[in-house]
Amino acid sequence: MATPDVPQVLIEQAMQGDMESFAAIVQHCQTGIYNLALRILNDREEAQDATQEAFIKLYSALPTFRGEAKFTSWFYRIATNVCLDRYHRNKKQRENILPEYHDQLASTASYIPIIQTRRKFTKTRSGN
Repeated sequence: MATPDVPQVLIEQAMQGDMESFAAIVQHCQTGIYNLALRILNDREEAQDATQEAFIKLYSALPTFRGEAKFTSWFYRIATNVCLDRYHRNKKQRENILPEYHDQLASTASYIPIIQTRRKFTKTRSGN
């Protein structure tokens, strides 16, 4: 189900610096933004962090909202960009970690034939 748009009066008051109105916007959009982040990132903690970051970016970007699109559409685009940035950043971090363990993985692979030989020997001795 789509999130209904934020009432215009809340947007206008938040744009003028009213923190209660901004808190109401957070309350209104929080679940939808978190669900979006969870679908993109597939990790609860990352989704929580991305949701928080999206609201921080929203607070900074609020003065630039021109009303040419629905507020929620505009904010969901901000949140999507936050999530995609995190996804790509995390992907690069994962790729950078793997080369560090490459030598360890290669040396572990050399034990596989030894383990297989031991299993065959054990089966032969036990008569199975």
